[in-house]
Amino acid sequence: MKKKIILAVIVTQLIICSLMTSCLSLAGGLIQTDKMYRVTYSPPLQSVRTSIRFDGAEYLRDAEKIKAEKELREPDYSVVPTVGRIFLLLKDGNIDGANPKNSLYILKDNTGREIYRANGKDIIPDYKVSSFNGQVRTIWTAIDFFLIYDDTVEFPLFLRVVRFGDETIDITIAEKTE
Repeated sequence: MKKKIILAVIVTQLIICSLMTSCLSLAGGLIQTDKMYRVTYSPPLQSVRTSIRFDGAEYLRDAEKIKAEKELREPDYSVVPTVGRIFLLLKDGNIDGANPKNSLYILKDNTGREIYRANGKDIIPDYKVSSFNGQVRTIWTAIDFFLIYDDTVEFPLFLRVVRFGDETIDITIAEKTE
């Protein structure tokens, strides 16, 4: 019975990961984001082990329309969140460090109103082994995500990711003004 549950969890993880691979690259990180938004990190991205991708509602509606056309069906816009979707890529040198269950996500809008607060999902991280100058290094990665349905949200959005209760990353998601 325990093996069946573990297998079911692994299959679920693979399905989620395969659904996300069309818009994410584990090797390259999660730098790409909806072109209508700008994402900034504090501390700067080079020093953090968490990166995000934000897709706004308009971008997701367009993606649903394209997907529906390919599948010869009508678009189902009810599956599109009213504000957007946030993917988080967590990286670490050990498996526990990359598991989103050790993270807390707090999302606020520009008024300071809390929109979302949750612990990350318990996901089995993937890994990549590399070697350089005889040094072997394993990097564990996991992708977590959440949807934002509160259409009273005002941009910019402020996401705080707290890992292991002490590492804090502040991320701002703002609409581009060009």
